[in-house]
Amino acid sequence: MHLPGNYTTFFTIPETPLRIYHYQRVDSTNIRAEALARVGEPAWTVVWSDEQTAGRGRFQREWISPAGLGLWFSLILRPHLPLGKWNLINLFSALTVAEVLDEKFRLVGSGKTVRVKWPNDVYVGERKICGILLQSGRDAGGENFLIVGIGINVNQGQEHFPGELQDRATSLFRETGMYWELIPLLKEILEQFYREYGLEEERQFANLVARFEQKMVFRGEEVKIKLPDKVIEGKIVKLTEDGFLILQTDRGEQLITAGDVGILKEKGV
Repeated sequence: MHLPGNYTTFFTIPETPLRIYHYQRVDSTNIRAEALARVGEPAWTVVWSDEQTAGRGRFQREWISPAGLGLWFSLILRPHLPLGKWNLINLFSALTVAEVLDEKFRLVGSGKTVRVKWPNDVYVGERKICGILLQSGRDAGGENFLIVGIGINVNQGQEHFPGELQDRATSLFRETGMYWELIPLLKEILEQFYREYGLEEERQFANLVARFEQKMVFRGEEVKIKLPDKVIEGKIVKLTEDGFLILQTDRGEQLITAGDVGILKEKGV
């Protein structure tokens, strides 16, 4: 199969179907993974790059991806789920990363708390450490696929973040004072993702929403939801069984299927 660009390394993870294409530099791992998925590359294929020149987060925001300082990778999935449940993979992806990072903080004796922000961000305290972007499509044979793009800040110091992000973004290094090996961390996240995903998909993600809510920031708090054309204010009530947000507003409860959540009081979020 022709791969877009020239990858530098290919490796697999034993006892899993995970196949990893490693690049030194790409525009976006999501773009490369989508190109592979469209020509039939199987589920559990991963595109990982040392650096992205055009990384993007939700709402087309730039995701700064400096060489060798973080994990920038995208995973191809071909879910065996009704399309209406695909949104739950947002929650699952954030929760998986959060649980791995929680374990890292525990091992180094840190008291840091890792939380998730609906629908798929990972926070340490009030600062973002990981962002996730899901993109769906169909391949040439008409089969649906899902790309899970994950960016984790690992070894950046404060100086590596632009001024406007220095108080809003963080990394494993900033939180622990330690440098982390990227490949072992990547493998651990992917292995846990693979193990847990199989179990969750088999039971249709039945307990996922409850687990996410336990670790979710801003639950029960007054928030603002930024939508493309407006801002809605209200209190987070709960998540639906499909992982969407119920917001209590002045006009009653509203279902929020997408949006950027921020706290109303000044917290730098």
